[in-house]
Amino acid sequence: MPSAPWAGPQRGQLEWHRANRNTLFSLLHHPVYAGAYRYGYGHDDPRRRKPGRPQTGVVRIPLEKCRVLIKDRFPAYISWEEFAENQTRLAQNQSRAKAQGAPRSGPSLLGGLVYCGRCGQKMMVQYSGRVNRLRYQCARTSQNLGGPLCQGIVGRDLDRFITERVFQILEPASLELCLAATEDLEQERFRLDQQWRQRLERAAQQADRTARQFHAVEPENRLVARTLEKNWEAALREQEQVAREYEDFQRMQPLMLNEDQRELILHLAQDIPALWASPTTTPQDRQQVVRMLVDRIELNIEGNTEQTEITITWAGGFTTQHRLNRTVISYSQRSDLDQIIGRIVQLRQTGLNWTMRPNNSTRKESCLFEVALSPTSCSADCWSNGDCICPTAESVPNLWCLASTNGGFPTWLTNSKCRAPA
Repeated sequence: MPSAPWAGPQRGQLEWHRANRNTLFSLLHHPVYAGAYRYGYGHDDPRRRKPGRPQTGVVRIPLEKCRVLIKDRFPAYISWEEFAENQTRLAQNQSRAKAQGAPRSGPSLLGGLVYCGRCGQKMMVQYSGRVNRLRYQCARTSQNLGGPLCQGIVGRDLDRFITERVFQILEPASLELCLAATEDLEQERFRLDQQWRQRLERAAQQADRTARQFHAVEPENRLVARTLEKNWEAALREQEQVAREYEDFQRMQPLMLNEDQRELILHLAQDIPALWASPTTTPQDRQQVVRMLVDRIELNIEGNTEQTEITITWAGGFTTQHRLNRTVISYSQRSDLDQIIGRIVQLRQTGLNWTMRPNNSTRKESCLFEVALSPTSCSADCWSNGDCICPTAESVPNLWCLASTNGGFPTWLTNSKCRAPA
């Protein structure tokens, strides 16, 4: 990287040095590469100075709060819009609680997007075990204040649920509706753009009018000339302010799609599920797709049960409400535990044995047979994806023990193993 020393025998002469992290960091954040001049972007804070280190104690001020910021002052390497987008991305890529963070190589799909509905903190991504089991856990209070863990959910459940919602959004029919809505938004944007142009025109006319008034005054009328000069300066400041607001408005608006781009989007929608599952698709690619569509995911678990309320904030500000039954480690956490125990008692009173199976039944058929004990706890393909949590012949006696100790049901417990009679 080129460098010009400020002092020493080589002062002002061009030198070349190997680029380091601080140099690249300054390059990405300095507005001179966007053709802008800034002044007053830092001040000394004596409280932050360290003895023996004269460069310490400098507090940086955000770019928009600098004392002087003049755009298009120098030849630019990149446009100001690209520079602003880079600053936003750099801020989001920071590994902090208030930023999304950069996409990682781990299997987590929603890192940086999941927030706790109880305390509002960003939920952490955790991996455990030899197979790196994924879990989203709200542990900020536990880490910072030593309090208890807030809430958590198995990452596999949430990732699968959000993936299904994303596929629904990306279906061709949904995309056609979205593109139709985009046309309406483009018309609304055009109307707002016309209003902004009218404001700019009125501000320019007012500045021109005050300028003509100032130039038309007689030099002898110094008091009138001083008043008209103040009015002219105020009109120029107003014109500059409206121009900045109009630039911000344009920067915040989405790009308009042409007809070829619309057809390309609809064509690619046919191949999204296959591309998503392709071995060549990396976890970072999937995270980027989700981040383009989803801004925030908020979880609120009802107590310690499996009932989970999910609020998805999509790109553009639209929100949807969903419910999910998360995976729990104990039947005592089930919200329908009383119904499960009641069904067990009812079937036991009919003479059903714990280990009864249909003749020549497979493992999956046995699972479906046991679903009768809890019709809402299992799906027909629960064994195919390894998520079956329905009562089995081994777990039913334990549920009976739970019913005997907590529900006041008759019990025939004779030992500490909690085994009901056959």
